[in-house]
Amino acid sequence: METVFLLQHVYEPDGREEIKLIGVYSTREKAEAARSRVSGQAGFRDYPEGLVISEQHLDRDSWSEGFVRLVNIQVPLRGSTATVTAEAAILKSGAFEISQEPGESTKHWLFQPGDRVRCETRRDPDGTEQLFAMEVIAAS
Repeated sequence: METVFLLQHVYEPDGREEIKLIGVYSTREKAEAARSRVSGQAGFRDYPEGLVISEQHLDRDSWSEGFVRLVNIQVPLRGSTATVTAEAAILKSGAFEISQEPGESTKHWLFQPGDRVRCETRRDPDGTEQLFAMEVIAAS
């Protein structure tokens, strides 16, 4: 056996990704059968699109390039007091690198994807805290 099939449930309640490993199967057919068995159960039936089967190769690394932690930051729009929410990677230095949102135009953003920015934390009137991009440390 060189591959196995993972059945996972992946969904994002409140913007936070949750992953549950349902099982590991020797064939895609067995993974499909397991998906059918659990799809009617509480929680899974509410998010059926989250039941995902992936083929994994044995004795190979799945993560070969490491990872970055992404957070939401507020990026100001040019000539406005408005902001847009963007994802940014937290860098070791404490700066943030703005990520590109697929298919989204960024031409009105004050800071661009790839820019490394300094952020400040601000508290909203409702008590929640948000990160605001304040200045470019290194342009893309």
